[in-house]
Amino acid sequence: MGGGYRVLVVDDERSIRNVIKIHFRRQGIYCDTAASMYEALKKIEEEPFDLFVLDLKLPDGDGIQILREAKERHPNSVVLMITAYGTVEKAVEAMKLGAFDFITKPFKISDFNTLVEMALKQVDLQKAEERVEEDHLAALGKSGAIKEVAAIIDRFAPASVPILIVGETGAGKALVARVLHEKSPRREKPYVKIEVSSVASSEIEEELFGRASQERGGGGLVDLAQGGTFYVGRIENLPPHVQARFITLLEEGMYRVPGSIEVKKVDVRLLFSVEDDPSSLVERGKLTEEFYYRLKNLEIRIPPLRERREDIPYLLNRFIVEFSQKYEKKIGGFTPGFLSAIKSYSFPGNVRELESLVERCVVLTRREVLHEDLLPPGLKGDRGETLDELLESIEREMIIKALKEAGGVQTKAAEILGISFRSLRYRLKKLGMKS
Repeated sequence: MGGGYRVLVVDDERSIRNVIKIHFRRQGIYCDTAASMYEALKKIEEEPFDLFVLDLKLPDGDGIQILREAKERHPNSVVLMITAYGTVEKAVEAMKLGAFDFITKPFKISDFNTLVEMALKQVDLQKAEERVEEDHLAALGKSGAIKEVAAIIDRFAPASVPILIVGETGAGKALVARVLHEKSPRREKPYVKIEVSSVASSEIEEELFGRASQERGGGGLVDLAQGGTFYVGRIENLPPHVQARFITLLEEGMYRVPGSIEVKKVDVRLLFSVEDDPSSLVERGKLTEEFYYRLKNLEIRIPPLRERREDIPYLLNRFIVEFSQKYEKKIGGFTPGFLSAIKSYSFPGNVRELESLVERCVVLTRREVLHEDLLPPGLKGDRGETLDELLESIEREMIIKALKEAGGVQTKAAEILGISFRSLRYRLKKLGMKS
């Protein structure tokens, strides 16, 4: 059966938990268990599951309460109820609340397996019915923060306005750019992208806008995107005169070919990205003011992974399934210690770093679940405060001290800190401090 499914069995009888767990494991399906409502709710909060097998009667509650929580946190999950003779009416009530079906104790394992096969087909069906755009952004997570990004994309995608995507390295800027194109009227037209390196080549201008000589075919990447979308990543690495060329293109829909008097008119939607706060880049001379103010009100900010740690369990499971298939391994999940260590790390490389870490662990492990001992030394639970955490705490203390000295006046606090008012506002937002 396999298929990368995740199952949670909740029953206060150890023998039933063990029999069902062994049954799933023999079929290559990851199965976790809980003996009480409290234990089950804790697992549901921390990890995603595709299928729940719930006993109706538990020592500290009932399966109905778990059913409600499971369907709220994991709407596409499927729930099977286990009921004893005399509580069938309660099981019917559970089905009205969203349970898929129920089975009565004592049951034959063959009957249980038939029911499970039907339930897993329902899991496959519900996954297939998810919207395409959700599948795209699912690579970043499913938290409220990512749903907000998706909502902004929905509003910006139909128009041909230029967009500035702001996000740290590995946050998913290129993915957001691609989704903007796929959801736009230009989706059938070319999508061209380039990431500008930190040491931009002297030939970057010609690569983007072509050159007078016809030796290489003349046209640049802008020409290739005619009628479609052109994404330029890390524009802060572009020289000022090349940024100026894009301003002309934005305002006039045309550009002059480098080394020539030839002027070309193009119909291209432009998407840009930066890896730092744009106002800070302006202050450091990495982004021209004119370029920034042209894009200022057309931003999409992707929050770093450390600001949405609730996405980590979901992403962990997604990457485990992906790399288990790639390396032909049967890995069903991770230990609580592994998850705890991962969730306490700041991930400066964001989703890309997490993906690389999971791939490493999948390659190294010889077990069915990922354990904490697979993690690099700096990620294990016995480590001290990370550098990012230390720097954030120092920054927070300095801002609080400056605000106190300034009597809460932010413009004065910015002067004390030797930064601009815009930069102070950005740091307050980044650190989650109320203005």
